[in-house]
Amino acid sequence: MGGGVGKAISTLINNDKKYCHIVICLEKPINYKFYNIVKKKNKILITKKISKIQKLLKESDIVQIEFWNHPLLLKVLTSLKTFKHRTIFWLHISGERFPKIPTKILKNKKIDIVFSSKQSFKYHQKLNKNNFHFISSATILSRKGSSDKNFFKCIYIGSFHQNKINKNIISLISSASDIINRFDMYGEDELQDKFLGEIKKNKLQKTIYISGFVKNINNILNKSSVLLYFLKKDHYGTGENILIECMSSGVIPVVLNNPLERSIIKNNVNGIVLRSNKNLRRVLLKLKFNKKFRINLSKKCIKFANANFNIENQVKNFNSLYEKKLMEMKNNFNFNNILGSNPSKMFFSFLDNKRIEAKKILFHNKGGILHFKKVFNNDAGLLRIYERIVTH
Repeated sequence: MGGGVGKAISTLINNDKKYCHIVICLEKPINYKFYNIVKKKNKILITKKISKIQKLLKESDIVQIEFWNHPLLLKVLTSLKTFKHRTIFWLHISGERFPKIPTKILKNKKIDIVFSSKQSFKYHQKLNKNNFHFISSATILSRKGSSDKNFFKCIYIGSFHQNKINKNIISLISSASDIINRFDMYGEDELQDKFLGEIKKNKLQKTIYISGFVKNINNILNKSSVLLYFLKKDHYGTGENILIECMSSGVIPVVLNNPLERSIIKNNVNGIVLRSNKNLRRVLLKLKFNKKFRINLSKKCIKFANANFNIENQVKNFNSLYEKKLMEMKNNFNFNNILGSNPSKMFFSFLDNKRIEAKKILFHNKGGILHFKKVFNNDAGLLRIYERIVTH
């Protein structure tokens, strides 16, 4: 229930006035922000007991699975002895590279697949057009009027995960530190200490400040005008809530020339896409000293977010899908056949067909091998995979 997934779920069900939702959370949230939002209007429980889950499933009309390569979710799904239902998978991974979306899910015509990004939808569309849908996981409340950003202030908000943030972000910021003056980074994960070390090594302590995770970003966005959102080219992100939230607050996103970011940001329409990292200084100089350009682009960001990512559209699209599903008969599913009959097969079903770097899967969260080992109690097959990775 944390991060982008928690925001997407809580936003959808708290604004859906037509259908009743019950949320099953398989583990305690790290923070309860979105859990508490859901709890105000809907039933939500934390359990991984199969008997409790099966009882709730029998009482429901539709089962919507918030899907990504979390080993606990896979363990629960493959433990369900009988699963007869109308099923929707809302995918919270892009699937273009690791973590891939298991082919048997994509080709199963009994499952309606909802992609949370247009880029991912287009990439997979050739496999199964009829059951594929695009509904953005990122949404905002429509904002009336506009916010004039009469100041220049750059920030980064997002994950510090090694498979998400660009590893060269500190050197990129350093290359334009004289323009930026002060750069605040808000986020968390294992790279935080690495970044702090780079900042100290390059004597940037008076330029770059890392503040960690923040519960409420509204105050930060109100005091900021530019988001420097520099991610890896093959990162795992999909809807990118922070891009949408920034746009809706008049904060201009500046992104690298990556496929996913290009599918969300149109250059000089709702942000800036850097053609090359070398263009950063020129872009920042224009944003800082061309006040008219900056304010106009800020207003265009708000307008674009309101038109394309408002909550009403998301709810309307899901309601249409729910109506369609209710007309169908319930189908039998065997998730052992779809996801894999053992932990090793489940883990491999998310790997890229091409050879991938071992460091992409050698971590304790986000579906890494250490994450799988923990959930499946050091399964022998997973141990063999782990040993193979660390010895190569």
